Amino acid sequence: TYTYYGSYRGVLESVAAGPLVNIVLAIAGIIGYNATGSSWMAAFAWVNALIAVFNLLPVPPLDGEKILRASVGVWAAMFILAAILYIIL
Repeated sequence: TYTYYGSYRGVLESVAAGPLVNIVLAIAGIIGYNATGSSWMAAFAWVNALIAVFNLLPVPPLDGEKILRASVGVWAAMFILAAILYIIL
């Protein structure tokens, strides 16, 4: 169990929600950009990917540190996905 913040599942549900929303919004922005060709959709996707990558850095005040403590695999999957989204944009 993860004693500092509570249960393992509780940490992932609460802490991972922020970066996960940014990842989903980045994907939605990519889909919107491909559908409309609008440059603001590309910017929207890029900003959300950037926020996700930044928030997943394993630095103590950020969510990435808490997710990494709870599950290295979940953190790695989220960080890699966010980084790929950032790079392709």
